[in-house]
Order: sequence, then structure tokens, then C-alpha cells
Amino acid sequence: LHSEGDKWYSRRRLLTKAYHFEILEKFNEIMNEHADLLIQKFEKLIKDKKKIEIFKESKLCTLDIICETAMGVNLESQKSTNLDYVWCV
Repeated sequence: LHSEGDKWYSRRRLLTKAYHFEILEKFNEIMNEHADLLIQKFEKLIKDKKKIEIFKESKLCTLDIICETAMGVNLESQKSTNLDYVWCV
């Protein structure tokens, strides 16, 4: 999640085949569920006239999607940011 430069490039090349468009289509439902949750959070914050930290909220959504699609674990970091793993990442 935090690699850069040559390290990122070499790992990206290894993962490219795993994230081919046809493979990603299988995960549309999971990605849509997490995106819908993100939209619901935004709608609530807008309704409550609260500040939206888009980068923070998007990171949590992305983390949920990666964990569920790659590892089969529904982290639910968008619902509770008090998870040790979320703080470590």
C-alpha cells in the first residue's frame, strides 16, 4: 500500500495480471456496495452540514474494497475507524 519507485513498479508488474478488467468485473458488486456506503456517509454529512474529508473517507472505502476483494475480509473501516489495522495503515 505504501511502496514507491522501483519497489512499487516491480510489485505493480506482478499484480497487473491479477487486476485485469475481466477479473475486476467479478468484484463489481463488492465495489458498488462499498461505494454506496461512501455515498451514504457523504449524504449524511451534507445533511448535517458537516465538513467532508474526502481523502480520508475515500481511503477508508478503498481499504474496504482491497481487503474484501483481495483477502475476503470485510474490514468495515468505513463504519468504524477504531480498528487497529486502520490506524496502522
